[in-house]
Amino acid sequence: MIKLVELGVGQRLHPAGTRGFGPGSQKKLADRGYIEIIHGPGQKASDGEVSLTQTGLADWKAQKAYVKKYPSF
Repeated sequence: MIKLVELGVGQRLHPAGTRGFGPGSQKKLADRGYIEIIHGPGQKASDGEVSLTQTGLADWKAQKAYVKKYPSF
């Protein structure tokens, strides 16, 4: 998520080189609406790219603000 946040909303990233961002993590984040998985025609699921959504960015910022406000949690 950090790399996606650094890139910004709508910017695509190929997840193969990102540690801890396998198909299971991608599915969970996509189900929550945090990322969008983009597949080209005829591409396998593993060849797709991901991009951050507005919802994902908003929740990321909210979580960071919460941790800053309550650092002991």
